[in-house]
Amino acid sequence: MENRSPLARAEEAKRRRDLGGELDALVGGHRALTEAPWYPSRPGDRLLITLEAGDAAPSGAELYEVVEGSGGGMELRLIEVSPEGASGGWYAGPPELYGADPVETPWMEAGPDRLTITRDGAVVHQGRHALPCPGTTEPRTADRITPGAFALSLIRATALDEAARHAPGTDGPPPVNWEMHRTLTQTLESWRKGGTLRESSLLLVEWLASELCAYVVGQVGDRAGVEQWLEDFGDEVCRAQQHAHPAGPTAVAIMSVVAEDLDPRPQDPAGTERLVRIGALYLRYFRDGHQVEDAREMALTFALWAGSQLAALMLHAPGRITSYLDARDHAVAKRQAKTDAP
Repeated sequence: MENRSPLARAEEAKRRRDLGGELDALVGGHRALTEAPWYPSRPGDRLLITLEAGDAAPSGAELYEVVEGSGGGMELRLIEVSPEGASGGWYAGPPELYGADPVETPWMEAGPDRLTITRDGAVVHQGRHALPCPGTTEPRTADRITPGAFALSLIRATALDEAARHAPGTDGPPPVNWEMHRTLTQTLESWRKGGTLRESSLLLVEWLASELCAYVVGQVGDRAGVEQWLEDFGDEVCRAQQHAHPAGPTAVAIMSVVAEDLDPRPQDPAGTERLVRIGALYLRYFRDGHQVEDAREMALTFALWAGSQLAALMLHAPGRITSYLDARDHAVAKRQAKTDAP
C-alpha cells in the first residue's frame, strides 16, 4: 500500500519535473502536521518511528521523547533503538530549522504513516504502517483499522496505480497491486475472526461507495448527469462482468442508493435507513462459505472504480491525489477522535 513520506513524494515529483506535484507534497505534508489535533508537540510527548525493512538492515524502531532544548526550544532525545545494537538516533537533537516543531523532520522524512505519537500515555497519532505504541513490538493489527480509514487507503492505492498508468512514457497497465490484495484479505480475515466481517465490510463498502459517488458528482455536476452516468456505467458493467459471482451489478445498485444524497463533497456514511438499504443489497450478495472472498470482490470493485474516478478528477497527478487523500485522512481521523472521546 502507498506509504511514502511527503519528502519522498516531493522527490519523485521533482524527478518528473512536476513542480506542482512537488509543492503539493511538501505543502500538504506540512498542513497535515500543523492541522493535527495534537499539534504542536509538548515536552514529554513520545515519538516511535517504525523503520522499513531494507536489503542491509532489518526492520526496527527508534523511540524518542520531546524535551526542552538548551537553546530554549524543544528537541528530540533518543530513548531506545530496536533491535538492540542497531544504529539510530538520526532525528535526535534540535530540529533542522530553528523554532520548528521537533516532530516536523521525521514527519516529512519518515512520513506520518510510520509514526506513533503518545501524550500522557495515550496515543494521539497512529500511522497506518507504524507499531501501535512505544514499548510494544507487535505491529498494528488489522481489526483496529476503521472502515473509513481503510477505504481511503484502498482508494489511495488504486488512484495512484491509475495515475501511474497514465504517466508519460508508460507502456501498458501497471502490474497488479498484490500488496493491496494481501492487505485487504488480511483485514477481512481479521474482521471474520473477530466476528465483525459482515458489519465492518458493509461499512467499508458504504464508505467506498460514498467516496466514489462524490468523485462522479465532481465530474458530471448534477443529478441528471449522475443518473445518466449510472445508466451508462451499469450497462457497461453488465457487459464486462466475467467473474463467476460478479460484484458489479450489486455495486451499481448500491451506488444508486448512495447517489440519492448528491453532494460534490465526500460524505460520511449516512443514517440507519440508508445503511439498511445498502445492507439488504450487499448481504444478499454473500454466499455461505465464501464471505471473505465475496467481501473482497465487492471492496476491490468499488476501490478500483473510485481510484479511477479520483485519478481522472485530479488529472492523473500523483501529487494532487496524495494531497487530497492526506486531507481526507486527516478529516476522518479527527472525526473518529471525536467519536472515541469520552
